[in-house]
Amino acid sequence: MSFGFGVGDFLAVLKLANTIRKQFKDAPSQFKSISDDVKLLSNVLRDIEDDDPNETLKDPQKDQLNDISRSCTGILSELHAIINKHQSLDKSAQPSIKKVGDRVWKRFNWDQKEISDFRQRLSTNIDSFNLFLTHVTKQVAITTQNGVTQLLEYQDAEKHEKCLAWLSSLDHDAKQVDFFSRVQEGTGKWLLASAEFNNWVSLNDLADQSEAHRTLFCPGIPGAGKTFLSSIVINHLQQLIRPNDVALAFFYCNFREKVNLNEMLSSLLKQLVRQQSSIPKCLVDPFSKKARLTTSDFMTCLKSMFSKFSKVFIVVDALDECDLPDNQRVKFLSDLRALQHDFNLRVFATSRDDQGIPALFEGCVSLRIQASSEDVRKFVAGRIGPLAACVQKRSDLQEEIITEISKSIDGMFLLARLHIDSLQGKRSLKMIRKALQTLPTGLDAAYGEAMSRIENQRPSEVETAKDVLCWISCATRPLTTLELQHALAIEDDESFLDGDNISDIEDLVSVCAGLVAFDEQSGVVRLVHYTMQDFFDRTKDSLIPDAHHRLATRCISYLSFDVFSDVSYATDEHQFERLYGDNPLTEYTANNLRHHIHQQKFDPDLVLRLFRGQGGFHTLMRVWEVSDRRSAPGSSLAFWTTDYFPLFSFWRTYCFQLLPKARWGIFLAACLDLVEVMKTMLEDDAGDACDPEREPDLEEIPEDDAEIARELRYLNPLWFAAFYDSRAVVELLLDCGAYPIDQTSISYTPLTIAIARGNTEIAQLLIRSGADINHQVSKMVHFANRFISPLSLAVEMGNEVLVRCLVERGVITRPRGPMKDDPLGMAALHKHDAIFDILFDLSDNSDESEYHFLLCCAARGGSEHIITRLLERDGITAEWKVSCAQNALHGLSSLDSECNTRIADDAALEILLGLEGVDVHFLRDGKSLLHKCTSENIHPESRIATAELLHQHGADQNIKNEDGQSCLVQALAGDFEFRLEIAKFLLDPNGPQADLESQDHNGRTALHHAVMSLLEQSEREDIVRLLLEKGANPNSRDNTNRTPLSYAAQISHVIVRQLLLARDASVNDKDSVGRTPLSYAVGCNPKELWGHRDEYLKDFADKWPPKRLGKAVEILLSKGADPNSRDHDGMTPLIRAGKNLPEDHEVLKQLQDSVRR
Repeated sequence: MSFGFGVGDFLAVLKLANTIRKQFKDAPSQFKSISDDVKLLSNVLRDIEDDDPNETLKDPQKDQLNDISRSCTGILSELHAIINKHQSLDKSAQPSIKKVGDRVWKRFNWDQKEISDFRQRLSTNIDSFNLFLTHVTKQVAITTQNGVTQLLEYQDAEKHEKCLAWLSSLDHDAKQVDFFSRVQEGTGKWLLASAEFNNWVSLNDLADQSEAHRTLFCPGIPGAGKTFLSSIVINHLQQLIRPNDVALAFFYCNFREKVNLNEMLSSLLKQLVRQQSSIPKCLVDPFSKKARLTTSDFMTCLKSMFSKFSKVFIVVDALDECDLPDNQRVKFLSDLRALQHDFNLRVFATSRDDQGIPALFEGCVSLRIQASSEDVRKFVAGRIGPLAACVQKRSDLQEEIITEISKSIDGMFLLARLHIDSLQGKRSLKMIRKALQTLPTGLDAAYGEAMSRIENQRPSEVETAKDVLCWISCATRPLTTLELQHALAIEDDESFLDGDNISDIEDLVSVCAGLVAFDEQSGVVRLVHYTMQDFFDRTKDSLIPDAHHRLATRCISYLSFDVFSDVSYATDEHQFERLYGDNPLTEYTANNLRHHIHQQKFDPDLVLRLFRGQGGFHTLMRVWEVSDRRSAPGSSLAFWTTDYFPLFSFWRTYCFQLLPKARWGIFLAACLDLVEVMKTMLEDDAGDACDPEREPDLEEIPEDDAEIARELRYLNPLWFAAFYDSRAVVELLLDCGAYPIDQTSISYTPLTIAIARGNTEIAQLLIRSGADINHQVSKMVHFANRFISPLSLAVEMGNEVLVRCLVERGVITRPRGPMKDDPLGMAALHKHDAIFDILFDLSDNSDESEYHFLLCCAARGGSEHIITRLLERDGITAEWKVSCAQNALHGLSSLDSECNTRIADDAALEILLGLEGVDVHFLRDGKSLLHKCTSENIHPESRIATAELLHQHGADQNIKNEDGQSCLVQALAGDFEFRLEIAKFLLDPNGPQADLESQDHNGRTALHHAVMSLLEQSEREDIVRLLLEKGANPNSRDNTNRTPLSYAAQISHVIVRQLLLARDASVNDKDSVGRTPLSYAVGCNPKELWGHRDEYLKDFADKWPPKRLGKAVEILLSKGADPNSRDHDGMTPLIRAGKNLPEDHEVLKQLQDSVRR
């Protein structure tokens, strides 16, 4: 050991102690007490030496150890001298060691008072060393804990970021930075100063403020600056709100970005989750399973997040550009309005005056967006800089430009920008004034004038500008700058992309006469405004008539490059990733070639050039596979979903071995829906492209996959033609001998594909051509996740026409197989009444197990018609109907994660509950119906509505489950959100009348559980307050005699402790081991409360700051808590505090002061 200070002192005392310890060996009994003290001192010194705390000792601690060592050395030296003084051995005789020791101790006459004095001094030094060792060990533990805490925090932060990435890939923060960076300084102040905005944004909530006033709708004409004003509002709120108290989420709609309702909700949810330090409980399980959330799931999670903030702001810009069906847009806004009823949610939205959007905000506060004269002048003045020198030198000319443009724009900033851009290149005063006199009126005229300026450039610049406009306006998604640069560098006659042909992005933008803009933050070049897209769509046939042909040709040229001919990347993942990264346009060209080819008439020979090359097939297949895994945005071929077509992924992996090279193009023609190309390639094919009798090359396929690969030889082009809804290609392939009769065990056939795609015409064509309508898998292959038949799939899709067609063809209506894919059960589950009637009338349904299954499906589906038909079914005993109905009700009350709709329609539940003989108190899995529907985390409103219905039918919420818990106790003991809402319902005086003192098998009441789980959710404070207001007993005892106050003390929850004490909670009640609330407060060990539940232990560490403990102890002492109360271990709160808290902790001082008093 090397302490680096007084090391000789410490080693000396250690050595001396060991020496004296040996001298006391075999000492007579009268010396045993002091011998034991020396032995104890020696052991303590060894502990200090073994711990080697040198690395963590501070200077004061080093001095302390040095002082104790020297003091101890003095005592031991005196003791050693006394022993040596009495040693007078006979050196002439050489007796045994034992006899020598005996002679020494016999002559050792020691006064007992002197011995007691030595013992007292030794004891003092032992205590000093022990205390020192305790403090050093505690410091090491604290340091270690801090390191562990930092590591856990890092891991949690990393997990948090992964959860955010899983939630949404949309990055609206970058858009906000880009838009706000282009706001002209000083503009938009009129909006922030308006009474409407300030009333909406006010952080002082008005009690009489209606929900309608929580929404501020700002309509405006195109180009009025709505998006920039939205960015100003967002920036203003970001500066205004308080973290962890008020939240902000925003969404910029864009006509080029195809998003659905769930993507909008996921983006908003992501932003709210980012403002929390941990993943909300509603997302923990879905995130761990990487589950796909439904709209209902998102709404549930949003409610959970809203409950964590005192106020939430949501800003949605350009609702008119949101590519949602009208019903989804209505649902989005109605859901937000419903949330405003329960939470302090403020919504700010902008839109054009069209598409019926203003009507959706009827009754809400409206503030029209328009370009104020002051803002317009500032905007124009801020963009004069790039104009000619003659403008810069003359302030009067600048004023003239500002005035003339301001008068001509009719409230549109966009038009002002276009007018300013039209003045660039005008080098003289005369030219500028002439341009000002002829400024176009309206956006179309301005766009037309800009296109004229493009046409007047040099030929190479004209061609470049048209290419830029084609790629930006015709691409299926926004292109990155690198993608656009590569796209414009493609040369039709070259076999590679020449890096020297790549242009700077600034040069590409400069030739477009202000019609395109570069978003630096998002790295995207876009049209200057969405109205430009409208203009281009209406006029492209005259402006650039071959726009899509240009893009299709470039896509083919790109995919035909020599770099893709090296097919080794097809099976080498790392090599393909490098290829993918080095050629950034690969994903877009492969995924969107089909789209551009079908927009205009196209020369088949150009496509054949790609198909006959070796690289095209490999590239397309590999890119489609990557697109599937990455879910590439805007991909028109990202259809390889694991939900319906899991075998496609397998086929794609081994297609190179399964197909002769000569037939690769045929499959691509089927994928790309190219009938004429297909004809040409079939004529050129030496063999039958649809022949299933050929054996695949299995040499390079793993042995485990060989059997499946052999089955995949039946995957002929007909599969892909059916998927792509190409009736002409399907007819062509059938004429050429494609097999509609399925001879494979694979579940998904051309017929099932057509049905899943909803293409009734192709499905009927395949049926008429002899497709097996009763095809059912005979074995489960490892890539298939379900059994399926054409009828089952048609029922699931709700396609009544196809169901009738299949029935007319003699389909087996109840095929053998797992019940979950039973056609009749599916009809009941999906509430397809007409289809159910068709199949039900053809079925026997007298089997009791099948009847039970059907009734459960019908209950889950919620169809009154289907439930009624089943209950009226003859041949089923009344007792079995009752049993099935009760089981169906239990199934509804405990929804699994796969069912994310409302529990059931009230009317459907009424039918089941009204069936004579149904017992609402029937227990299954140890729980009643009311227990189940008040203990789940899915759809709390629906569950409460169901609970109310059960109460109306006589359900008693005080009936106990197998753990002895009433519904209220179970709800508060459970690990799920929305417990406050459930508790309010169960305690409603007009509701089920919960027994507040009902105890579970552990003797705990609802109040016990509410207090014990305070660390999980802050809303539990409200639950405790609610229970106390309703009369819950704060002095109720559980089986260990612990009160709610005892548990509140253990987690140092100040607010709840105050609530309990205010209700006369006894402050000195002892539990079964004699401990009081004060004892638990200062001697707290979270493992005593939660065992080894790590998530709670970490939460405890995060939420247990010393200041809060000090306040908690102060409250208990002020209420008369006894600091001298001893428990069964003989320990007082002061002793426990000394063991658990740092020596300088304020609580120790509080307790010591209290003891002295």
